[in-house]
Formats: sequence, C-alpha cells, structure tokens
Amino acid sequence: MGALLGVYDPEKVTIDIISPVLGNHRVSGFGEGSFITAERTDPELYKAKVGAHGDTTLARNLNRTGKYSIILSQGSPSLAKFDALKEINTPFAVKVQDGSETPLISGSEKAVVMSEPTAERGAEAADVTIEIWCQDLTTVRSAV
Repeated sequence: MGALLGVYDPEKVTIDIISPVLGNHRVSGFGEGSFITAERTDPELYKAKVGAHGDTTLARNLNRTGKYSIILSQGSPSLAKFDALKEINTPFAVKVQDGSETPLISGSEKAVVMSEPTAERGAEAADVTIEIWCQDLTTVRSAV
C-alpha cells in the first residue's frame, strides 16, 4: 500500500500584499477552482549553447521575472486594494504561503499590478483575474 504524501488544505493558503504606501493586506474573496498561479517569464534554469562541433556551454538563466495570476470573485473586498495599488504607481511585495502538509512558499519583493482586469457582468457572478508582474519571483517547495 502506498504512503500518504500529505494533505492539501486550500484554506491554509495565504496571499499577502505588503505596500510601503498602502500597508499590509491579506487577499480574500477567491473565485472557484484554482485561485493563484505563479509562473516565471522564462522557466528554464539553464541555457545551453552548442557549437558546430557539439561543444556545449551551460549558462545559468538569471531572468527571475514572472507573474502571479490571482482569481477573485466579483464581490471580493480585495479588488478595491488592487485598484488602489494600480493608482499609486509604487512597487509592492507579495508573499504566498501554503501552511498545509504540502508546503509552498513564494514571493517577490518588487511587484506591480500588470494589467487592467476585465470587467464582466452577467446572469451569474463572474471571477476577476488580477495579474501581478514580479521582478524577482521565487518559489520554494518543501518536502513533508
């Protein structure tokens, strides 16, 4: 019989915004399904250069830029905070933590709201995607 690898609890995932102008804010009011994605602009850790004779040189990829996509419900109280962050034109920090048995820590010291989210209204409440560009996106997964 296989071993239990850990229990994931979405309620233990927190996203904190730390703004030197607006203060700290814990994001709330997430949409359905996946509510945060972290991805590097260029996820390759190394770049290979292969010469005509097959000689290879590896170079570390130092591009640490990336983005978070945060899915919020239409009625999320955090939407007003992200609107304010768009207007102040000052970078802020982002910290994502997963306190469950499948830990993940992610963050960026310099981030900005990347684009204006789509405004949608219809027969049902819609989700809103906030995209945050990060100068120095880091993600660490820890074993249980």
